[in-house]
Amino acid sequence: MKYRRKSSFNKILNHHHFIDSFMGIIALSIAYKVGTFLVTNHPYTLLVMLAIISLSALGYRHLTILKLFSMAEIDRLDGREFELYLGKLFNTIGWHAEVTAASGDQGADLILRRFNKRIAVQAKHYSGPVGNKAIQEVVAAIAYYGCSGAMVVTNSYFTESAKKLATANKVELWDRERLYAEIIKLSEHQDKKIILLRTVGYYTTIILSFLVRIRR
Repeated sequence: MKYRRKSSFNKILNHHHFIDSFMGIIALSIAYKVGTFLVTNHPYTLLVMLAIISLSALGYRHLTILKLFSMAEIDRLDGREFELYLGKLFNTIGWHAEVTAASGDQGADLILRRFNKRIAVQAKHYSGPVGNKAIQEVVAAIAYYGCSGAMVVTNSYFTESAKKLATANKVELWDRERLYAEIIKLSEHQDKKIILLRTVGYYTTIILSFLVRIRR
């Protein structure tokens, strides 16, 4: 049986879009003032500063792309919200994830692409164990979407029969524990990005202070 309780998922996404827009306006204002000063006084240094700003923007983009939900929060999502959340999760860890149509998806809720690899993903937001049907559906999706592999992700667990069928068809399985482990891994990765952005910000401040002193 699937979870169907309402959640604040859409509000969270809208909140992040608002923050991204607000931060973007501030960043553009600062970039304009800094850029004007550098073009006038130190044109070559502008290239270095633009590289630093680009690096910071790239780090910020990956840092804010996903709110890390607990498993309890994931359980409160409905089926479609779970698919959208997985799409953001896979995007954050380096895949290009496309969420398929809500109905008539031909066995794949997401299509992952990276380099020349295409992976069909079946998302199962269940309260009980996931059986053979999910494996059969995603195996059928491999040929339909021209994929090289398949995966089933759930917030629950798989039956022993489903595990055997997945092994026979080389389908990767993410159960509740594996999904949680990936979220924890991403959390640690994002913590490192926070340190990186703080370091970049620190040295950018030093450089700007140095340029101001030169101007004086």
